[in-house]
Amino acid sequence: MKRIILLLAFGFLATTTMAQGADFGVRVGWNNAKVDIENVKMTSHGGFMAGAFLRLDFARLYLEPALEFSRKNCEAESSTSIKENLKYSSVDIPLVLGIYIIDAKLVKVRGFIGPEVSIQTSKLKVKDIPAEVQSDGAIWSGKVGAGVDLGHFCLDGDYGFALKDFGGDAKKERTFTLTLGFKLF
Repeated sequence: MKRIILLLAFGFLATTTMAQGADFGVRVGWNNAKVDIENVKMTSHGGFMAGAFLRLDFARLYLEPALEFSRKNCEAESSTSIKENLKYSSVDIPLVLGIYIIDAKLVKVRGFIGPEVSIQTSKLKVKDIPAEVQSDGAIWSGKVGAGVDLGHFCLDGDYGFALKDFGGDAKKERTFTLTLGFKLF
């Protein structure tokens, strides 16, 4: 894991020297996450996220690393009608490659895709429902989405899908996120 982070850091430094422009900003948003657990009915609930991003422009393409804190909520119901709210949080590090579909002076429409690593800060716990959840702390996901920039404001929507199971009876996580960002400089 340390080698991957070091490799990404050196790649990031090399990329920033070739960028034609850069924007740094902050964003907040709402997420709707769902983790399927065997023999348990899962219902997704809204959570939140907050973070910062750096967008490096390369003509019509851009690279956007970010650092975000996410709090996610689900509700689990067992076959014996026991209901339990499941809350878990993570630090998410997405690195998306995007393209400007419309690149006007005040309005930009974008599409993006890329990987994301989520480092669990609180694990998904199931107390009263008979299920085993074993998260190893880091989950790799894919992310695809679109966004609109209006001046300094950025509105994004994306769909995230885990590339591996949570562990135990818990399967892959799926997340839909809506964010509102502001480019500081």
